[in-house]
Amino acid sequence: MRQNACIDKMELAGMKKFLMAAVLMLLIPVSWGKTFLIDVRTPEEFSAGHIEGAINIEYQGIEQKITQSGADRNDEVILYCHSGRRAGIARDTLLKAGFVNVQNYGGMEEARKRLITRPHTRP
Repeated sequence: MRQNACIDKMELAGMKKFLMAAVLMLLIPVSWGKTFLIDVRTPEEFSAGHIEGAINIEYQGIEQKITQSGADRNDEVILYCHSGRRAGIARDTLLKAGFVNVQNYGGMEEARKRLITRPHTRP
């Protein structure tokens, strides 16, 4: 009877290790995803000034053009515009399209402040 108890404990330990590995594998894409900073204003507005590192995709075409930027549905997407209204529309569009980590940082000045104070958690 004692030998069977050891086998059961060993099997249980193996199952725990397998489950932990499976959970970690599910978390990897979210933890190691890329961050995309997207200015959803017009090209003319973008040319007049934008946050360094941002790419320009107008809010009306964001669902069709975001994949051209290399963004994946699990990547972090940070949106901004002039006031936050267009970024909000773009956020709703991307969430409906299956993106899971989309944030509206509001207008350009608010976005700058938030980017400066945001903790850097990604490698």
